[in-house]
Amino acid sequence: MAPSTDVACKRKRRTRTKNISALAPLALSSLPNNQIELTPGAEHLVCPACKTWCPITGMGGTTPKLVPHHTDPAGTLDTRWCANTNRRITADLTVERWAAQRAEVAAEAGARRPTRVLRKVPTPAVPALSQLRPVEPTADSARAAFEQHRVRCSVCAGEVRRCRDGQRLYVEYLWRQNQEPKRLREQAVERAARGVEERALTRTAPAVRAKAWKDVGRAVDEADTARREPLAGARPPIHGIEVPEGDRPLPQGRSAEQTLANNPVRKRRPS
Repeated sequence: MAPSTDVACKRKRRTRTKNISALAPLALSSLPNNQIELTPGAEHLVCPACKTWCPITGMGGTTPKLVPHHTDPAGTLDTRWCANTNRRITADLTVERWAAQRAEVAAEAGARRPTRVLRKVPTPAVPALSQLRPVEPTADSARAAFEQHRVRCSVCAGEVRRCRDGQRLYVEYLWRQNQEPKRLREQAVERAARGVEERALTRTAPAVRAKAWKDVGRAVDEADTARREPLAGARPPIHGIEVPEGDRPLPQGRSAEQTLANNPVRKRRPS
């Protein structure tokens, strides 16, 4: 019965064959760093021919080489070995140098990665007109609305007759006027409660602040003491050269005659 092709057979990681490929030795330094694994006991590399990870046998000996390998699934008939089977490896790269190169490559790759995108805080949606909560009208605002309507309406201009809107605004004004004392009492109670809460916070604030200073006072004192003490081995401040005080003497300017006489190109014409 032929073995199943779904599960790969376990292969030997270290072969003991003495066969050596006729191809030229493959230098480790010629391969990219990310295609080499030189961890002691788990040496691997990517085969240049079949592009698969293959173990390296005899890494600690005199003739390291790639193990026999192929890319066909397990159980495939008439399989063919890869061209780099038993190819010698030139170990011209130490483990320390390989680890240092990998660290450098990782740092460069990290620098090339884009930074995290900080999403902009979305602007809150403006509520619709139907969602807006109007300010609660008072007796004064109801009276102002009724007076404004009387100015614009010819029916409500007199004191006897009122239109439908004028009658509604007048009833609203009377009801708000009757409810005004109750609203003022509720506001007074709310202000009194807020005042009691603020006075309580004012009384407890010094105690809370004193407790906070007590918790960190020792650390602050130690930091102040350490800052006042001179550092061990510190050098005295370097003083520069003494700068003379007073006005700086200005250099004496040259006359036009001296300038023309010293100019080698422009000569003064004889008179």
